[in-house]
Amino acid sequence: ESDFSQNGFSPTLLPLFRERSEIRIQTVSGANTTYLLFRTDKPPFDHRRARKQIAASIQKETLVRGIFQGTATVATSLVPLHHWAYPNETALEKLRKHTPEGGDAEVLPAFSFSLLTSTERTRQLVAWRF
Repeated sequence: ESDFSQNGFSPTLLPLFRERSEIRIQTVSGANTTYLLFRTDKPPFDHRRARKQIAASIQKETLVRGIFQGTATVATSLVPLHHWAYPNETALEKLRKHTPEGGDAEVLPAFSFSLLTSTERTRQLVAWRF
């Protein structure tokens, strides 16, 4: 029995909990951020274009719907949207301002890499989808 649980279970279990009338689920925006951290001291991620291509290939909306069961928001910053330090201008908007039109369009050759994640089930599901 629990009166409160923060990140106590995987969001993939929400449909099961919602089917049970004795369980009441209430969700609120939190400060959690799921992110991908690149090791930039060795190839291929020592090249900015490789990092940008990986970032662009992630289907963020699919992750929000599938793994987080619609309880997440696609981030535009490491700082959550409702946080007091959230930037007024997103990093993407800044990048667009400072990148020449059509800049960085060169595509790098195919490459492989290892993805390290925690043992927490939701993080593993995100990595598996990636």
